[in-house]
Amino acid sequence: MRRVFIVATLAVIALAGSASAAPSAPIMTLAISPNPPKVGIDEVTIRFTGPGSRAVEGARITVATSMPSMSMAGATATARPLGNGRYVAAVKLAYATVWRIAVTARSGTAVVRRHLDVAVKP
Repeated sequence: MRRVFIVATLAVIALAGSASAAPSAPIMTLAISPNPPKVGIDEVTIRFTGPGSRAVEGARITVATSMPSMSMAGATATARPLGNGRYVAAVKLAYATVWRIAVTARSGTAVVRRHLDVAVKP
């Protein structure tokens, strides 16, 4: 009888643990246009989704550029919403070199960071 009680207790604990599991973290994907990027103003498009691939609306998304080879910061921008979890930011890539585009998205308590390294052509 005691063995049955212990097994039943363990089963309840396992079920409670799985029921309280944290929802999956938001996912952010990045794209740049034109592709390949050129010197001048380029657009970074961000897709921000949560659990079940649902669009995350109302996020605060910032974009920062840098030239890793020179340890120099470049332009920054705030992305504007396009709807359906899509956002866009225009950034100035002033030189033909490799740029790092770092994107930070904040929604509620979630903070997601991604970066994209691109080779800019003249």
